[in-house]
Amino acid sequence: RFEKDGEGVGALEGPLDGLSAIASLAEEHQIIMLQAAIEQALSGGEAIGDLYNAWRSGNQSDLAAFILDPSQFHPAIHDAVLTKRNQAWIDPILAYLDTPEEEFIAVGAGHLIGPGDLITLLKEAGVTAERLH
Repeated sequence: RFEKDGEGVGALEGPLDGLSAIASLAEEHQIIMLQAAIEQALSGGEAIGDLYNAWRSGNQSDLAAFILDPSQFHPAIHDAVLTKRNQAWIDPILAYLDTPEEEFIAVGAGHLIGPGDLITLLKEAGVTAERLH
């Protein structure tokens, strides 16, 4: 829609960056992620539905319970897949914001919860950020 309306669309990272974060994990952590993905798939999408409902309602505690669940996101996984990527996104976000245009930046819910969350990192960089409802 943005492109159709003549608005620019950018990215905070390249298409392989997220996969590279997973590939950088120790094999045992990659297996944990794979097992969690299989369990989610076998649940018939119930877990993803719960995550969506928590995000949609803005229920931070339910989001945190899902995203910080150690059976799905071991701290090493959280660090590689979320925290380090969030840190890498600060400079590109600041560059987007250093333009006269109003910017809308969308990220996955996991990037907004837990240690090293994007909102906190942006506040530390002097940026006011908020979740849209």
